Amino acid sequence: MKRGNSMKTWKIFGLTMALTAAAAVSFASVPQSALRIGGIPFDAESSVIRSIYGMPTKVDVHMEKERATEDSEYEYGNSVSIALKYDRVHQIEVSANNGWETADGVRVGMDIADVEAVYGEPDAVKDDHYIYYVTGRSDLGIDIEVENNRVEEIKVGKLDK
Repeated sequence: MKRGNSMKTWKIFGLTMALTAAAAVSFASVPQSALRIGGIPFDAESSVIRSIYGMPTKVDVHMEKERATEDSEYEYGNSVSIALKYDRVHQIEVSANNGWETADGVRVGMDIADVEAVYGEPDAVKDDHYIYYVTGRSDLGIDIEVENNRVEEIKVGKLDK
């Protein structure tokens, strides 16, 4: 009787381990520390951006009385846009191979196979967007737009729904 229960316990343990390993392979979530591009982390204060890159070439400010918020957008050239909420980085978008890359070295122009070598299979693919969510979050991550198997644009931070 003891031997039968012991064998059943080991089978259940083995099955649980196999399912856990399969789940770990199927989801390529990234840590929140990966939400960094051009050295600017998600949720950084605007002063951090300016201390590294200087004043932006363009600043847009949007005031919303109903929500009592101030949303700003910093632009550096034609290929970098940084959205701020409450003076903190909300999302960074890069659309050219201009030296800005993610914390893990992913940049515009890379082959998508090289991106998958870095991050693994995406958590979601929506049209031509490969999405890697922050572990345990579906509203934060890295959104990589692909055209002809090459990275066309990278967004890090708060994801558009």
